[in-house]
Amino acid sequence: MSIYSGDTATVQLTMPAGFDESSWISDDPNVVSVEGNGPTGTVTATGIGQTEIAVIVGSLFKTTVAVSVSERPVTVDTYTFLLKMDYDSEIADYGHSGLTASDLRSGITLTATGTNAGEALESALNVASIPCHFWTKEDNSIRYWVDDILGLGDVKLDGGLWKYWIQYQVIDGRETYNQMSLGFYTDGGSFILRYGITSEDEKPIRDEIIDIPSPESDLLYNGNIQVGIASSEGYTVVNGSAIDSGKHTATVTLNEGYVWSDGSFATKEIEWEISPAVLTARYAGERIPYGSVPALTVEVTGFIEGENALTLSGYMAPSIPTWTNGEGLFTLTPSGGTAPNYVFVYQSGILEIYKGELDIVSDTTTTGEDGSVTHTIVYEDNSKTETVTKSEDDGTTSTETVTTTNYDKDGNATGSIEKVITETTD
Repeated sequence: MSIYSGDTATVQLTMPAGFDESSWISDDPNVVSVEGNGPTGTVTATGIGQTEIAVIVGSLFKTTVAVSVSERPVTVDTYTFLLKMDYDSEIADYGHSGLTASDLRSGITLTATGTNAGEALESALNVASIPCHFWTKEDNSIRYWVDDILGLGDVKLDGGLWKYWIQYQVIDGRETYNQMSLGFYTDGGSFILRYGITSEDEKPIRDEIIDIPSPESDLLYNGNIQVGIASSEGYTVVNGSAIDSGKHTATVTLNEGYVWSDGSFATKEIEWEISPAVLTARYAGERIPYGSVPALTVEVTGFIEGENALTLSGYMAPSIPTWTNGEGLFTLTPSGGTAPNYVFVYQSGILEIYKGELDIVSDTTTTGEDGSVTHTIVYEDNSKTETVTKSEDDGTTSTETVTTTNYDKDGNATGSIEKVITETTD
């Protein structure tokens, strides 16, 4: 009989009448090994060359079988591989391949030629710049075992399970679990390599897929506990609720039996936010005469129930820091307010300062030799002399309108008022 290196063959003999047991012996175990009892023996090629197998029945019968072992002819076939990930796509090392986690979750197809499936896969991965390593045992009993692809390899899990690149051969459209390493497949074909977990009966384990939670939006400070990310049956959340406004970071951990929709198991950190409530600081405006001091009252509204300026630690009231002391209309805007869990908006108001009349505290009249009449008028807090010239000699009454400067407390001219001075001749 002739077989190729690495092959196994069966030898069937006709037993002498009355005998049902036999002994099978290889003359050269370095060429073939043999196991058998009775009419059937299993021959495995262990090397290259020729030898004989002796079959002994009882003490009278012996026969030999000549065996020739030759190198297997090298043939190049085409192989197709579908790579997919159930888990850990977000931590895979994609090298310079340009692939993404989404690509691997959906599955990528590679095609290459080779003398065996392992050689073809390694070639295809190298061409695609996908990081990979394979392992072959020294005695060649394991050939092209996937050590790692994309930096992911065998991981021992609890309960005797393993996470690894599970191999399936596709035959007539059906996936068949591949118990052999890829180096022993030499006739081409299609394979699926899925990075996943198998149970002890070699069935793939499929955890229930759950979406990564999205934080609640439009949360506004209200003084109560608010939930930004709630726990669910599939995951547990820490720091998913808060009272104070601001950004918060929730830690979200999967519960047993679940996998994230991105194929990962890793704990997620998700930011969520409570926006501050709004306080409105409003200056209503006011109208005052020149020389008066405005109240500049700022009204603050918008506190939630149970809170006010007195109860908030760190509250600083807004104010109007400067204003113009002069006649006219002035737009004033509050500023400078701070309060924990609140943000201020400011509403402007109009300060109107109108002309005022200074009170006269004394008014004296003198007549000069030239007939002029001089009034000395003393206003409140400052004084000014006004001169009115009499132009009539017939005893009629003369009225003059005199523009009088409006003075501030320091005697500085800042505006004007109109003062009517009436002169009555003798």
